Amino acid sequence: MFGDPLDWVRRRLGHRSVVTTLVYLHTLAELEMETRMALVPGGWDLPVDVVDETAAVA
Repeated sequence: MFGDPLDWVRRRLGHRSVVTTLVYLHTLAELEMETRMALVPGGWDLPVDVVDETAAVA
């Protein structure tokens, strides 16, 4: 793809302003993060080596 991808999306969505497109993209990024977090199992813990590093920093 050549050019500015943000401008390409803006044109496809029919937005006059890139600011409007950014609002939609920001919302999608938040939704993606919420979806990823919802897929993390409830009993998930940090790996032992990460927990050890965290304890050493504290």
